[in-house]
Amino acid sequence: MKAKAMSILKDLVSIDGVSGFEKPVADYISSRLSQLHAGVRRDVMGNVLASLRLGSGEPSLKLMFCAHMDEVGLMVKGVEPDGFIRFEKVGVIPDAFLSRTPVRIKGINGTIGTRPGYLMEGSDKPHGTRDMYVDVGASSSEEICDLGIEVGDPISFATAFSSTGNPDRILAKAVDDRAGCTALLLLAELLSTRDFCESPSSAEVVLAFTAQEEVGCRGAAVAAAAVRPDCAFVLDTVPSGDTPDASMTKDISARLGGGVVIPVMSGGVSMGEIMAEPIKRLLRDVADEKGIPYQLAILPVAATDSSAIKTSGDGVPVGTIGIPRRYAHSPVELVDLNDVISATQLALGLTERLLEGVRLR
Repeated sequence: MKAKAMSILKDLVSIDGVSGFEKPVADYISSRLSQLHAGVRRDVMGNVLASLRLGSGEPSLKLMFCAHMDEVGLMVKGVEPDGFIRFEKVGVIPDAFLSRTPVRIKGINGTIGTRPGYLMEGSDKPHGTRDMYVDVGASSSEEICDLGIEVGDPISFATAFSSTGNPDRILAKAVDDRAGCTALLLLAELLSTRDFCESPSSAEVVLAFTAQEEVGCRGAAVAAAAVRPDCAFVLDTVPSGDTPDASMTKDISARLGGGVVIPVMSGGVSMGEIMAEPIKRLLRDVADEKGIPYQLAILPVAATDSSAIKTSGDGVPVGTIGIPRRYAHSPVELVDLNDVISATQLALGLTERLLEGVRLR
């Protein structure tokens, strides 16, 4: 499974899909799902929804698993007469991550420029995005026009997929949340090849690959309203606290390679979520039963599609299966493939347990 996980993740992070421009990612995911003979459809938001029937008879449960397709990035805001491109952020990206970063616009490579170091003085403040620009090698705004670049075009990070000194740990852009999409595609393959006819109950499992999570969990809100699940689980990357500049006790008690993260509380006031006790207990029970490593954590500023799904309709019991990653919302994020596989295994175990008739309300 690890080799397949690496192959899928490599494919996914190599595709550009800034929020609102996820179609190339959706095309790849739809193609893989269609090979499994799953019922696949897309909605007006650009979400990809795949439906699988498990067990025999009419489904007594509708279960949704969710991972978002979009990545943080930039958007063309204007073009200077000398061909330099001004931009706006799409999603939350710290300014410190942007300077000298390789980027791509419509397949055209460039870099984010700032005032050169040899011209800086001691009093110079760190650059904000108003002082930054994208350089694609053009000398005029006319050249930019000839390249087909215009206001509103998405700008993606152009960092490549690579392994590290630990071959299970991968560096890439868009790990958030192509790692979750990878886990869901692996789950789809497992569910399509398992025989659930002996299960006490039957279920419809909907795999939702959502759009525009990074700009307000918009795709998940639409998907949840359409699917109306009895229960949902979100697979998303979450910050780890295992670097020299963070604390496992004062910041986030999650580490790379430590297994899935069960966030008992996450997000701020507007997009926050406190996980319901029955959901938390179910996640822990299944993980313990299957021998899947997990970590409990509080994520003070991280929000996921869970917050939008939870408040859909009359309310949905929802849990997050977190995949720890380092260097969030940067051009180079780091993830451990073992954690991705653990997320898939936990999602499979949850499906099996819920087919046994476990009640969550």
